[in-house]
Amino acid sequence: MFYVQISRLLRMTDEDVQRERKRRLRAEQLLREVERECRAPFVVPVLLQAFLSITELTE
Repeated sequence: MFYVQISRLLRMTDEDVQRERKRRLRAEQLLREVERECRAPFVVPVLLQAFLSITELTE
């Protein structure tokens, strides 16, 4: 009986560790994306250029 409880607890703990590992990996991936965007911004300059182009066309 004790062995079954310990085995179940160990399995549950291992599942928790696996879930946390997946969450950590996803958080690290998101952080890398933010850091990459900060080093070489892409979205903001492109949107600004598009806005300026539209402004020039309407003048």
